[in-house]
Amino acid sequence: MAGEFPKEYGDRKGQKEGGIHKPDPDGGIYKNGSDVFLIKRDTGKPQNDIAEYLAASLFSKTAPGYGAEIELVQNISPNPENKENKNAFLASKYFKDYKDFFKEAGYGPFKKQVQH
Repeated sequence: MAGEFPKEYGDRKGQKEGGIHKPDPDGGIYKNGSDVFLIKRDTGKPQNDIAEYLAASLFSKTAPGYGAEIELVQNISPNPENKENKNAFLASKYFKDYKDFFKEAGYGPFKKQVQH
């Protein structure tokens, strides 16, 4: 059962793929016209979502146009079988030709490490 989010995020098109965490069953990929959103959360460590939200917000102010727009959003029809259903989700709005900055730079959990 997928979550239900405000209409501005459009219709669900599928489950989140990839990443270091398994996808939350209430999140996924949503599309409204030409706008595409990834709605997700870290069910194991919700503090990671706050850190990601803050980092993305700072990134968008310091490098406008290079990162996804990000918002906090609440599931308006939470799945009662999902114990984390009270936590907020991250909604990232992607844009044409979006590329993940860290993937493009070659960084990630199984890629090259930052040298000090």
